[in-house]
Amino acid sequence: MCDIDEVGKSPRHHTFFEMLGNFGLRSAYWKADAIEYAWRFLTRELQLPRERLVVTVHHADDEAASIWHRHHDMTAYRCSDKDNLWKMALARGSPVGQCSEIYYIKDPTIAASAIANPAEDERCVELWNLVFIQHALARDIAPGHVVTPSDLLALPHTTIDTGAGLERVCSVLQGVTNNYDIDSLRVIIHEIQAVAARHSSTSSSRHPHHLLEYSNRFESDPTSAPIGNSPDERRLQANSRRMRVIADHARCAVVLLSDGVRPSNQGRGYLLRRLIRRASVAGFYLGIQRMSERASE
Repeated sequence: MCDIDEVGKSPRHHTFFEMLGNFGLRSAYWKADAIEYAWRFLTRELQLPRERLVVTVHHADDEAASIWHRHHDMTAYRCSDKDNLWKMALARGSPVGQCSEIYYIKDPTIAASAIANPAEDERCVELWNLVFIQHALARDIAPGHVVTPSDLLALPHTTIDTGAGLERVCSVLQGVTNNYDIDSLRVIIHEIQAVAARHSSTSSSRHPHHLLEYSNRFESDPTSAPIGNSPDERRLQANSRRMRVIADHARCAVVLLSDGVRPSNQGRGYLLRRLIRRASVAGFYLGIQRMSERASE
């Protein structure tokens, strides 16, 4: 929930997302196998063109860089701790792992050689993060601290922890530019549009019907089409953000409710209540008077 304010504004942030991936516990397998499993799934099972894929490693991880080069003929970009060093927390004993990430180039006209750093290039979307855990923090560290070998203790067993966001993978496979345009989310947005339009035509809604259309352009995404600055365009963008907020929060709320969580002022119940409130506020600004309309029909 730390990125909740980015939901609706960003093409990829969600309060709930589905994660693909795999674990290798107690030294079951290590970097070469983890890289092979991810690469095989993306290039053979999903049949993504390898020329659209770029990979990164931690700047000090010569082993992973060598595996990518020798086994898969890929030159890995070396990235800093900020992008390629995973830490569970900043406290002593927290697991730490160097990462190798696989990115997809969204524009087929862009060559991999034109990418300086895929972790900072909006023309790339991260598909898979491979975390190689073999150390723990030897002491508490401050936010922004650059981890050095003296900060680390070797763990008795290595662990593999990988993750690939299903929504991002679907956006690539379905040929859309953002997560909210994949089939499972767009159908929710279409329903929100229909409910909002019905309210705008049957009540004193503040929104003319044509402004309840949906725009899939994002101000935070420099690769999307330019956004105009007219009052109607600004309102269209604001309404589109609200629809995305409702779609995201409704999906997350349904999962929480199905898991037995109920709105309250503590723990998961508070998070659920916060999601419902944010979705209700977004609906109010779309002119929806009763967010529970569908449930009452």
